[in-house]
Amino acid sequence: MLWSLASLLLIVPSGMLLFLAHAPDLFPNPAFRIKLALLLLAALNAIFFHRSIRVEDDAKSIMRGRYAAWISLTLWLSIIAAGRLIAYV
Repeated sequence: MLWSLASLLLIVPSGMLLFLAHAPDLFPNPAFRIKLALLLLAALNAIFFHRSIRVEDDAKSIMRGRYAAWISLTLWLSIIAAGRLIAYV
């Protein structure tokens, strides 16, 4: 979790600076808004994952972890696709 927080402290300011440099162009773009919504969902999924997964090896915890992992992969692939679409929409 330490690596996650450290990388978040690097990524968020750089993303905000990138946005501020092109805010009038990016904000009306629907692909950008979709990307922001997906980022919010990814953050909520990460919070759910860290709060609901326990160290015990019970079947419920393992299945929750698998669902959270698949949701995370799907969200991040969608975030990448939305980011790429920003230039074309």
